[in-house]
Amino acid sequence: MNLDLLDEVLSTLYRIRSELHDNVEGSVTQELDQAIEWLEEAKRNGAEQIRSEEILLMLGKIFDKLPIITRLIELLSG
Repeated sequence: MNLDLLDEVLSTLYRIRSELHDNVEGSVTQELDQAIEWLEEAKRNGAEQIRSEEILLMLGKIFDKLPIITRLIELLSG
């Protein structure tokens, strides 16, 4: 896993987390926090232990639950 890509994914998730703040139910925020924690741990332990496919699957689960996140990403990316 490319560390630059991992940093970019984490940065995006942190921005999404701050944008969502109190606008979604707690379970959604909790799942997003778990994803961030998982990626931070992977980064600390060496990104080579995590495959890009695993990140995509995890992000897919989050995006399925949060259609608003997809919209936010579209807005953030221009």
